[in-house]
Amino acid sequence: MQQSVLPRLARLACGIAAIWLFFWVITPIIVRHCPPLAHYGAVAQENDIQPGAMYYNDVPVTVEAERNNRDTVRFLPGRGTRQP
Repeated sequence: MQQSVLPRLARLACGIAAIWLFFWVITPIIVRHCPPLAHYGAVAQENDIQPGAMYYNDVPVTVEAERNNRDTVRFLPGRGTRQP
């Protein structure tokens, strides 16, 4: 049972409007009333973290954590030998 194009486009438009409403209307209201989220946003702005970035490799803390993770895998504890 194939639906006509008009109801499907109307559902698509309603979905896009709902996403827009959530991100640009509801979310700012939630952030205004929730101090931890406001602090998170302030820290992201302070460190110039772009929204939507998949991996924050230009933040010094992240770079340091990545190096520590790689060193943990590279150098086995207790053996003192370097693994390839």
